[in-house]
Amino acid sequence: TTFNKANKLRSLPFIMSRYLCLGVDIKNIVKATTETPAKLMKMEGRIGTLKAGANADVAIFKLKNQNVRFLDYKNEEYFGNKLLVPQMTISNGEIVYSQIDFNI
Repeated sequence: TTFNKANKLRSLPFIMSRYLCLGVDIKNIVKATTETPAKLMKMEGRIGTLKAGANADVAIFKLKNQNVRFLDYKNEEYFGNKLLVPQMTISNGEIVYSQIDFNI
């Protein structure tokens, strides 16, 4: 079988949803995608946090109960029932993305 990245690496929220469906706690998923990279880049306290004085880019998600198909590295499929769907992104204090039905 051929490794098909498109079915596995759609987006960070898709990867986060995959881990959520595998049973990883949402707090650990958020930490792994915010605090941990900041620490690895030696930018702790400046990014990856919402503390006062940090460069806070914020992504707001809706947790949808939805059947989702995932593929592993062997192209074997498995299914989950939760999907993190981006609703809004704020960067440098400005809304740079908003889902059309956000706040409805």
